[in-house]
Amino acid sequence: MSSVVLEINNLTKEFPGLRAVDDVSFNVLKNTVHCLVGENGAGKSTLIKILTGAIARTSGSVLMNGDQYVARNPRDAKQKGVSTLFQELNVVDQLTVEENLTLGMEDTWFGFLRKTDKIRKMVDVLQSIEPSISPGQQVSSLSVAQKQIVEIARAVASESEIIIMDEPTAAISEEETQRLFRIIKSLKEKNVTVIYISHRLDEIFELGDY
Repeated sequence: MSSVVLEINNLTKEFPGLRAVDDVSFNVLKNTVHCLVGENGAGKSTLIKILTGAIARTSGSVLMNGDQYVARNPRDAKQKGVSTLFQELNVVDQLTVEENLTLGMEDTWFGFLRKTDKIRKMVDVLQSIEPSISPGQQVSSLSVAQKQIVEIARAVASESEIIIMDEPTAAISEEETQRLFRIIKSLKEKNVTVIYISHRLDEIFELGDY
């Protein structure tokens, strides 16, 4: 039986004149795909921003593996094991795939990038997820779906326990969508929990465990 990785209790976010998240409670089980569905304006993005530390909650609590979880900012959230795949992808087109995977974690020696175990792990994870993407490829040559896969590989290699995906199929083809779905389903084997956000019911029913 899966255990609870994320417990959200009475989460509320109020802006002047607007309650964007209204007393929300639910649990996310480990190694599952947990889908959140709702119309535009339902509060999905606000919920993500709270979980990733982009904005502060008004009230309520979040537990991760039974401990209080508060992210001060997205970097802090990632260090605590929560990564997010936003619609606006966080990749640099002018760099190679490998350079994007290791961005911010470079280990240099007299100005040259050293092939550390951390870099090898990143590349190994990418190859296990999508071997058709070469580490030496320029990211500008990749499709939107392939860029998403680079971000997913970076999150998995960084040992993220939870990856939040915000409508990742909005700008990709049906064929790329099916490939992304296969990758998402395979993440459970890597001990990764996915929170998948969409307003497309067919995707929810195809992917979601919950």
